[in-house]
Amino acid sequence: MKASDRQELAKTITPLLQKEYGPPPPEADRPVLETLIFSVLLEDLPVETAERAYESLTGAFFDLNEIRVSTIAEISATLEGLPRPELRAHRIRTVLQTVFEDGYTFTLEPIRKKTLEQAQKTLEGIRDLSTFSRQYTLQHALSGHAVPVDGTTGRAAVWLGLAEGDEETGEIDEAEIADSLKSAIRKADAPEFNHLLRAFATDERFKDLFGKKWAIPDGGYNPADAAERLKKTLADPLAGLPPTKKKAAKPKAAAKSKAAKTSAEDAEETSKASAKKADGSKSTAKSSKSSSKAKKPAKAAAKSSAKS
Repeated sequence: MKASDRQELAKTITPLLQKEYGPPPPEADRPVLETLIFSVLLEDLPVETAERAYESLTGAFFDLNEIRVSTIAEISATLEGLPRPELRAHRIRTVLQTVFEDGYTFTLEPIRKKTLEQAQKTLEGIRDLSTFSRQYTLQHALSGHAVPVDGTTGRAAVWLGLAEGDEETGEIDEAEIADSLKSAIRKADAPEFNHLLRAFATDERFKDLFGKKWAIPDGGYNPADAAERLKKTLADPLAGLPPTKKKAAKPKAAAKSKAAKTSAEDAEETSKASAKKADGSKSTAKSSKSSSKAKKPAKAAAKSSAKS
């Protein structure tokens, strides 16, 4: 799909999302480091949930240094209710440790004076961070042109026909989708577009659409009917669910099952025949025994007659 086609599609669906979710809320004016920490909490979640988690985290510790020297369990305990709290706690502590080791301070403000390319390299130097966190910080703290994409918003972008994913597994490449959206969304429109995409992707009504029941139909999602599908789904959440894919029959397994069944039937027949044969042998033996008993009195009678 060409960048120009994505741009046109984005223009078509943006008014529908604006009508549903409204303008983005006022953004908190956070320093670079704090923005980076917030991005870790925001990944795959609504903004409101991330804001509450950020307040819980910063309110539970005296300062950033106390968070740095705390255990993963202690940090994740403040993130109760969030998915993957241990992973988020690990990433937050890694950010703080990396920044502290670099200058024995807790600030990333100096990178504001660098070029965006240099700032991006600095962010890439922080290990264990997701691409989403780096791009979110680049957009929101450093005024760079980026369209940060996490798993949830990436799946929503695929559903809207703005990107593609693996039809067999449903997997997506978040970094690739972010790059393709960057080429289609103007820098000035990127923050609002991100807000609308996240609001739609994390809408509680659509948790099955972009969550456990996520799937990509054969042929992918058609960009041509994206606007119509969006209208129907906003009116009826179940309308957006893709049809369940039928699992292909497994001939080998079927043949094996049939063979096993035949073998079992043969074994049963053999067992019955053996049992019948055994019954026959018992009957014959019983008959022979009875005959032998009958001969004894006859023989005795003959012997008695001879004596007379």
